[in-house]
Amino acid sequence: MEGEESLYRVSRDGLAALPMTPLYYRDPVVLRVDSNAVRSLVRQHTGPEQSAERASPTNSFRAAKGATLDVVAVGRVLAALQQLSADEFVVEDPESLDTWCLAQPRATLTIGLSGQGAIGKSIALGDDAGPDAVFALVRGQNVVFTLKHADRDRLFTPLYLTPPEPAALVEPSATTNRIEAGH
Repeated sequence: MEGEESLYRVSRDGLAALPMTPLYYRDPVVLRVDSNAVRSLVRQHTGPEQSAERASPTNSFRAAKGATLDVVAVGRVLAALQQLSADEFVVEDPESLDTWCLAQPRATLTIGLSGQGAIGKSIALGDDAGPDAVFALVRGQNVVFTLKHADRDRLFTPLYLTPPEPAALVEPSATTNRIEAGH
C-alpha cells in the first residue's frame, strides 16, 4: 500500500469473500441537514398536505394556511433530519422506481433550505420492505434504500395539532326515560 512501510500478504480466498457491490461500502448516512438552515417543511402523507415555514422576525416556525402547528413535532422532524441513515441499501441508479412504489410515492417530505446555493431536499417513501422497514429515496441521489419504521415515524410526524373530537351526543334510551318518568 502506498505510504505504508509494511508489506501485507492477503489470501486470495479472503478477497473473494469481500462483497463486490459498491453499495456495501457506502456511508449509511443518506442525508444531513443543519436544522438552522431549514426554512420550510412540507409533509404529504395520508390526509391533506401539512406545511410549516420559518417566520422571518422570530425565526420560529408557523403553520401555513391558518392551522395550529405542533412545535414539538417540528422539533422531532428537525432532529431526525440532522442525520438520516439508511437501514440497508437496495440499488443504485435503478431503471425504474415503480418496483418500490417510489415513482408515485406514498409519502414525501420536502425540506426547503436557505443559504448560498441551497437546494431543497425531498424524501420519498414507497412500499413496505418487510415488517419493520420501508423503501425510501432522497430525490436527486438515485439510491433506493430501506428506512426503519421508527425513523420514518420521526420524519413523518404530523406537523399540525389535531383538535380534540367533540364529545358525541348520546341519545337517551327509552329505559332512561321510563326511569326518570317514574320519579
